[in-house]
Amino acid sequence: MTSKANKITSGYPLILNYLGIFAILIGIINLFPLIVLAFYPEELDQALFFVVPGIITILIGLL
Repeated sequence: MTSKANKITSGYPLILNYLGIFAILIGIINLFPLIVLAFYPEELDQALFFVVPGIITILIGLL
């Protein structure tokens, strides 16, 4: 029970790991304008322009 999980501590895997986290955060930030839809429901047709890039960026970050 003393085995430890392999942790990435240096090199390109570490850089790619942080780039993935950064991409996920950018995707979440890209979804923030959707909160405005609660106050302006007539702008619902514009939501697609935020949802698609936000979800794609989050999925890329999860790779």
